[in-house]
Order: sequence, then C-alpha cells, then structure tokens
Amino acid sequence: MKAKRNNNPVARPANINPNVWNVLRKVANEIWSKHDQGAAWNRTVLISCKEFYEMLLDENGQLILNKQELVRFSQNGHIRSWANELLLDGINLLSNKEYELAIKKLELHVSMNPGSALAFAKLGEASMALGNYRKALEFLNEATTIDNRQSEYFVLRASAYSHLDRDEKAMNDLSFAILLNNRNARAYASRASLYIAGGHTKLAISDLKKAVKLNPAEVEFKHLLVKAYQSAKRLPEAFKVLRSILKENPFDAEALFQCALVRLEFKVEEEIAEEELLFARSLGHPLAEKYLLDHFSPFNKLGMDKAA
Repeated sequence: MKAKRNNNPVARPANINPNVWNVLRKVANEIWSKHDQGAAWNRTVLISCKEFYEMLLDENGQLILNKQELVRFSQNGHIRSWANELLLDGINLLSNKEYELAIKKLELHVSMNPGSALAFAKLGEASMALGNYRKALEFLNEATTIDNRQSEYFVLRASAYSHLDRDEKAMNDLSFAILLNNRNARAYASRASLYIAGGHTKLAISDLKKAVKLNPAEVEFKHLLVKAYQSAKRLPEAFKVLRSILKENPFDAEALFQCALVRLEFKVEEEIAEEELLFARSLGHPLAEKYLLDHFSPFNKLGMDKAA
C-alpha cells in the first residue's frame, strides 16, 4: 500500500519568489501524480530549498522518490542554511543519544555537503553507539579522507577497528592521533587499553599517566591506570590512585571494591576492607557480595548484628 501525502501544508518562505514557488509546487504535484499511479519517476529532481523537499515527503516523512540518486541539491543560500541546520540538529540528537534520528539528519546533510568531514565523523560515532561498527568504519574512513589533520577522527576510527578485532590498525590510528595532537588524552588512554590487552603494562602506565595529567577530571583514565598497575603487580601505586579517586568521589563503587582487594591481598586493615565491601555492595557493585562471602563470617558479610 502506497503511503499517502503529508496533509500538513508547506508554506512559501518569504524569501522565495511566488512564481518560482508555483513552479516548485507544479513539479511536486507531477511527482506525486506518478507516485499515486504506481509509475516510476526517472528524471533528476533539483532541490532548491527545504520546503520543496518537504513537499515530496509522505505521511511517514519518507521521500517518495524510489531512486535517491535522482535527487540533486542546489548550491544556493537556502540549501546551505538548511544543511547547517541539519548538522546542528544531528549533533544535538547525538548528544541526547537519539542515534537513529541523528543519523537520518546527518545523512541528509552529507547528501547536500559531501565534503563535511565533521558530519561523517558524527555519523561514525552514532553508528558505533548502535553497534554497527562496519558502517561506522565506512563513515570514519570518509571523515579521515576528507580531513586527515583531526586527531579525534583517528581516535574514533581506532575504536571502530578495535570493535572489529583489528587492533593493529587501531594502534596505528591512535599513534597517528597522538602525532597530530600530543595533548589528546583520549588517544593516550585508548592506546593504553590496547597495551594492557597485549601485556605491555609499562607502555600502558606511561600513556595513562599522560592521559591523567592532561585530563585529571576523567575518572575512567584513573581506573585504567589502576588496572595497569595491578597487571604489573604494583599494588601500592594502584592503591594510591584508588585513594585519589575516593577523595574526589567517596561513592565510587569500583574504587571502594578495589581498595578492599588490596587490603585483603596484604592482609591489613581487614575491618576497613569489610566496610568498603559492604559500602560497594550497597552501591550495587556486582562482585562485592562474593568477596564478603569468601572473606568474612556469615553474620558480618550480611551486615547483621550477631545477636540477631
């Protein structure tokens, strides 16, 4: 069943000549007539403004032209203004985690402005959020081809490569991102994650120290540094970082849990370790209960009074 016309009237913009507007309406009616007859429209359609495009949308907001390649956009002020509007809308939708709507806006933007590296990068980011890593890689390849001087684009592409188990390419992108911008904290932290996975803890620690120094407010980097210290069996240094996390946020369940493990490892301050595990459990840490069961009495692990 064919979709019906959108019944919402499209008003003529004040800056479009009435005669031009009548021509656009006539063309739109011809295209709709073909659509209603079930016949294909095979001629190129030049979109000169947002409102003409909206005339060709059905009740579901879908373009009625079967072949997207028939659509061409004029390079005029109307289209440039609309393209900028779509880009901003797409970025805002991405920030609000409305990924599918963001992709729709951004794809329409790049159909008007195929040289927009930022739009392709944002399309890659949205696709990754939806778990479509191959499509994300396609978009990010476009972004880095158009503009190969943006460090952040290579960090994003490295993430796509990592999700596709192509860690060597991810490592190359991250190293290049750092070459482009040696103050990109995310690039150092992402490269450190690959170093940890490969057992290169010394290199990981070096990168993570840089990441934390560049962005001390990012707690994720500190947790990664703890993980690297733990892998290297440097527990005192891991404990120091954990204490710094808890100084800034006493409700960090993972930091509480890891502090407790260090105390239990060295068999010191076990009462404090128990308190930390109880607190971590109350904050929803998934492993705190198990360690309470393994290391403390049945009464203490449940936080009960023995007299009860």
